[in-house]
Amino acid sequence: MLGRKLVVILFLIACSGTIASAQSKYEIAPFFGGKCCGRILFNNGTVDYDKIKNSEDFGVLFDYSLWDNFQAEFMWNRQPTTITQHNITPFGSNFTTVGNTNIDMYHFGILYEFRSTEARIKPFLGGGLGWTHFGNGDSLIGFSNRYSYNLGGGVKYFPARVFGFRLDIRYLATRTLPQQSVQNGFLITTSAHAKQGEANAALVFRF
Repeated sequence: MLGRKLVVILFLIACSGTIASAQSKYEIAPFFGGKCCGRILFNNGTVDYDKIKNSEDFGVLFDYSLWDNFQAEFMWNRQPTTITQHNITPFGSNFTTVGNTNIDMYHFGILYEFRSTEARIKPFLGGGLGWTHFGNGDSLIGFSNRYSYNLGGGVKYFPARVFGFRLDIRYLATRTLPQQSVQNGFLITTSAHAKQGEANAALVFRF
């Protein structure tokens, strides 16, 4: 009888160890913050760029621990904002409103944490690739879906094993329509990007 109880106790300890290990594998982090400094460059003579209005953003991060301090990451990020057009005139320049849009980013990436898996405070660096969707983009700016990437870093803090907080700062760039210009008598085509910065705070749930 005592032997059976001992076997059951050992089995439960093994299961709890497996569950504890699994808890460090996955992280889900809903976040909220803001984006700023967004521009979509143009070169058509009368308009040199479209401005992406500074506004809030929100979304969710999914992280999976590959090994040690490396994590695979998926990010969905939405920014409700307004596009305005910067017009060049003989008397200076002005802005006109193009329209409202939702900018959605879908990125797959890698994250590296600088401290051990058991540390409560974890600085990190990360980056990702994916695409950006501009709602009503075809009518507003001439395109809707473009390739994009992000680079950034931040810190995580875990007061408990299954719950924590996260701060992120990232640089975001979306490849837009190619731009043409004349240089030394030659027509040159260059890649243009919509560039933004963001800062976000998140709750982290581990399991």
